[in-house]
Amino acid sequence: MKNNKSGRKLMENYRFFILILMIFTLYACNERKEDCSEFVNVFIGAAGDGHTWPGACLPFGMVQLSPDTRLVGQASCGGYYYPDSSIIGFSHTHLSGVGEPEFRDVLFMPTTGEIKMYPGQANSPSGGYRSSFRHENEKAEPGYYSVMLDDYNVKVELTATARCGFHKYTFPRTNSANIIIDQPVEKGRFYYDDDGMLVINGKRTFIIGSYHHPKTYRPYEELAKHGYNYTRVKADKAELDSSHAHHLMTWMVTGSIKSDNRSADKERIALLVNRFKNHPSLLCWEMEDEPAFTWNSAEPRIKPEPLIETYRLIKKEDPHHPVITNHGPVNLISTLAKYNRSTDIVACDVYPVIPHGIEPTYALYPDSLQGDLLNPYISQVGEYVDKMKKVVNNAMPVFMVLQAFAWEMLKKEEDRDTTMILYPGYK
Repeated sequence: MKNNKSGRKLMENYRFFILILMIFTLYACNERKEDCSEFVNVFIGAAGDGHTWPGACLPFGMVQLSPDTRLVGQASCGGYYYPDSSIIGFSHTHLSGVGEPEFRDVLFMPTTGEIKMYPGQANSPSGGYRSSFRHENEKAEPGYYSVMLDDYNVKVELTATARCGFHKYTFPRTNSANIIIDQPVEKGRFYYDDDGMLVINGKRTFIIGSYHHPKTYRPYEELAKHGYNYTRVKADKAELDSSHAHHLMTWMVTGSIKSDNRSADKERIALLVNRFKNHPSLLCWEMEDEPAFTWNSAEPRIKPEPLIETYRLIKKEDPHHPVITNHGPVNLISTLAKYNRSTDIVACDVYPVIPHGIEPTYALYPDSLQGDLLNPYISQVGEYVDKMKKVVNNAMPVFMVLQAFAWEMLKKEEDRDTTMILYPGYK
């Protein structure tokens, strides 16, 4: 009897405890009405090795809208790196915490003024469509992100649903409001880093190339053995195959669309590009050499407009390989800049140091200079680099083409002074 009474009492106490617990639970649930998302700091992990991004998304949502501040390198894995001070644009897919750059598909960027075709570099945001920004003008919370783009005075706001994202842009009063849609991170083999260095198969690559092949039985082997990684080839599969066999990248000349032969040129170029665009050795296309240069004339040999048209045709048929344009060491910066819309990489010929006592000849002026800089010595290479960086406004890679010929060789054989023809050697 005693045990039964004790059991009943224990059960009653147990029921009373459960009732009190339920009351407290219901009370707590009823009282806790505040939104805990206000305590979330979405910038946590966006510096150092966190590789997170601060943009807008829903749990398990199909899109993740967020700003992108850099394209390559370990710090770009999330697309956004807090110490950066410029934004390239706002893309729709991101991953947090990854060890390699991923996604960042379909990038939107609102701008004003001149339309620019390239993102530009972090150390010179105005060279492309990217914009500087300040963190004090940036706001982010779960499901919402906003920032003021200082270079365009445009306020950007982002939010997302389960399957799509929404952008809101507040422009200043202007007649030139633009929205750039781009995919700056190539899904193929090639793109370039913020400092203009080419990134090939994920590796920063310094290009050492040759226009001409050694006159030997194994020219591609010779080039590779002496440190070259890039060479020009004809529209010949055997040349591309031989280059690839010796780990050489290549470029090929397409020519441009001429006004008197438009239909045939367009068909020829499209066929050429489609024939070779998937070859593993191909790095670049080139249209015309030194298009702005005409000897003893201020008129360009080829104006920018047909090259821009040809460039668009090439990129339509092959969006994954860059186009390179090589300029002469003359012409104004403003003149050469007009060709920027027709290329992805800009190069410049730098001719050899002029020997004392040589007579004027083709491309060698009476003042004993061969370009538009006063420096006739080898240090001119750095000055031409600076000039060409101004031409592209730091918005694309710059190559230097160092000419390796003797000036006297430009003359007819019977007119040459052999004492003026000297090449470096080991003797």
